[in-house]
Amino acid sequence: MEFSIYRPNGSLYLTVNTGEDGYAIFDMPENGTYTYKETMAAPGYLATDHTYSFTIKNVTVTENSTVSVVNHLSPTVIVQKADAKTMKSLAGAELEIRNEAGEPVFNGITDGNGNITYQPVRSGKYTVHEIKAPVGYRKTDSYLTIHITDDGTVTGEFTMFNDSQTGKKKGIITAEYKSGLNGIGFASHKGKEFWSWLSRMPKTGEAGLFGGVLLCFWIAGMLIGIVIVRRADNKDEN
Repeated sequence: MEFSIYRPNGSLYLTVNTGEDGYAIFDMPENGTYTYKETMAAPGYLATDHTYSFTIKNVTVTENSTVSVVNHLSPTVIVQKADAKTMKSLAGAELEIRNEAGEPVFNGITDGNGNITYQPVRSGKYTVHEIKAPVGYRKTDSYLTIHITDDGTVTGEFTMFNDSQTGKKKGIITAEYKSGLNGIGFASHKGKEFWSWLSRMPKTGEAGLFGGVLLCFWIAGMLIGIVIVRRADNKDEN
């Protein structure tokens, strides 16, 4: 195990490694409060994310100089890529895992089962980002968040979805009819008898509510005119 010790001003003072007995021993530093943290665990174990401290005063440690740091086995984290609709596993996606500082700690390509496997070296918060989408799919800008505790417990999101490039996109088509007339307009066509009703029909466009009501009266008059004309024709035939 490796520990880094920092001076009261935050600069690195010393890096030490534990021996076979699990202890790290170093010379007494100058007066002040020092902090230290585990920077590397034994292979296959999680480094803790805690920061510890001790204080030196008059060549004496005023606080406990021995701290027990327990390491747990590193868990196996599996992240999967899948089709957003069919849930089919997607191979060939390039994923990157970053630590809480945003630094890349792992890069991998999903296998035939749509998975990448990562074994973290320390606890903390991680995010999973897509670098390259599988063939035939759109790259997603969303990311997954995973938390790993000191005891190796893993929680978070483990499946990232992609939409197919061949999927149909839904859209809205709008059409607009513009009239050169303001308000209600009338056609200039001249007709005789019944057809004169058509010459007085309002044009579509910006007629508004009043024009809509007036149009209803014209349609009703037109229908009455048809009935009158038809009856007149029948009388003439008789």
